Amino acid sequence: MSIDTTAIDQQLAELELCELSRGPRTQAEKLQFSNASLSTPEEYYIQFLSLYTLKGDFLNAKLLWQRIPLDVKESSDILSTLWDLIRFLIKRDLPAFFHFAGGVLNDQNYPGSFRYLLRQVCDNQKLHAINLLGDAYSCVTMSFVCDLLNVPESEATSLMFSRGWKSCPEGKFLLHSVDPLQKVCVDESQQTNNDDIMSKLADFMCFIENH
Repeated sequence: MSIDTTAIDQQLAELELCELSRGPRTQAEKLQFSNASLSTPEEYYIQFLSLYTLKGDFLNAKLLWQRIPLDVKESSDILSTLWDLIRFLIKRDLPAFFHFAGGVLNDQNYPGSFRYLLRQVCDNQKLHAINLLGDAYSCVTMSFVCDLLNVPESEATSLMFSRGWKSCPEGKFLLHSVDPLQKVCVDESQQTNNDDIMSKLADFMCFIENH
């Protein structure tokens, strides 16, 4: 992923230690955290799941979801919403994720702290998606990017331009060109690998002929 996970890892370590030492079991139980904002099991698991999601660690997010007490899951609409979002990411259904997340971010009924975490996840997933596009395509339509990221054309243009894409004169297509120096390095690396393979193959053939 494109984020620095150092701070996330530190927060996860604290939450994991809490779970190992005296993990919350009921909605009424109060927890002792260095972060005073996490006072209930619901808040604890929301942050726990959000951090795994922000890091892109969906395996641990799935395992954590299975460990969350049933009464906590059933009583929390926010946890259910968060898990629905995570499932979209696990299935790699980015359009569905961004569409659903956009509705949540615009819903003032969700706490600001949760929407802040979700916005970070969305921003990171957008950069991840654009990087994937750059690896797979040299040309995409603007409408495709807008539909994929669930953003207006102006935001799609800004995001894509920031990652090295350019617009064609008509504005309907976005073009991505590899840095020539980077391409030369890649080509030279591939040539070196090919030379190594051919050299090893020649050595092997000599061995076969002499034995």
